Amino acid sequence: MANLRGPGTTEAIEPENLELEFRDEAPHYYSNLPYRYGPYSTSPTSTYNWYYGPQPWGWLAGWPGGMAQIPPPPAVCSGFYYTVRPGENLWTLSRRFGVSMTAFLAANPQVTDPNIIYAGQILCVPFPPAPRNCPGFLYTIRSGESLFTIAQRFGLSISFLLQANPQIIDPSIIYPGQVICIPFPSPPGICRGFLYTVVSGDTIARIARRFGVRPGDILRANPQIVNPDIIFPGQTICIPFPPPPDCADGFLYTIQRGDSLFAIARRNNITLDDLLAANPQIVSPDVIFVGQVICIPQSTGAGEIEELEID
Repeated sequence: MANLRGPGTTEAIEPENLELEFRDEAPHYYSNLPYRYGPYSTSPTSTYNWYYGPQPWGWLAGWPGGMAQIPPPPAVCSGFYYTVRPGENLWTLSRRFGVSMTAFLAANPQVTDPNIIYAGQILCVPFPPAPRNCPGFLYTIRSGESLFTIAQRFGLSISFLLQANPQIIDPSIIYPGQVICIPFPSPPGICRGFLYTVVSGDTIARIARRFGVRPGDILRANPQIVNPDIIFPGQTICIPFPPPPDCADGFLYTIQRGDSLFAIARRNNITLDDLLAANPQIVSPDVIFVGQVICIPQSTGAGEIEELEID
């Protein structure tokens, strides 16, 4: 029989002297002779090599009362490897790691009977797959992150994040390397303006300048934006029409397709300066929108005088 005590001794272990004891939640194998053995006192020391190395303990299955042959783990694991401890079963592991039994067994085809696993056996704990349809983008979890910190980072609520990731059974259990869906915040149900899809490089301030809207107006129209510094390419937001001013000395007008402030002023016999003075909500005179409401002040007659002088 091969010498299991190592090169420093010549005394061999006889089968009738081999016993099994569980201590410190890890299996220790030793003889009833004075010198004891354990997975951490022999070479090789790794758990895998202890069972599957040059002298695998699996051959104890042939001895009366010995342990069964432990099947090796799958060569490819889309998650991480875990060493079974005494008293554990697939059901308890499934609950601990937030993985369904179906997914657990699919990742471990070497387990032919789900009721039989062994202390010291290495299993693959698969990551729950990311949802196929992600209304946003996929994100790989980093070490030290939690759903709370991820939600905070991307300006989302925990409930909204979980709604986009139904594969997460327990919100307190996620792993580095796991892929989840970061959903885009939904645009408001009512948009008193028009919807805009964010492009790469956009910020709230740049969008506001582009459309002649104040950043505060955009944020008020988009309560789903928790952090004004966080918007994503592909996200849809509401660009609100600037609210019309008090128009006691004129009348309100809804801009039509093809309108410009210059054409509106000329048509109503007022100057462009008078029109802008009556509409301080207009940041840029070159930016108005179909459906936007503005104030047309009363005519001062300046337009008629200009026409008479021209004639």
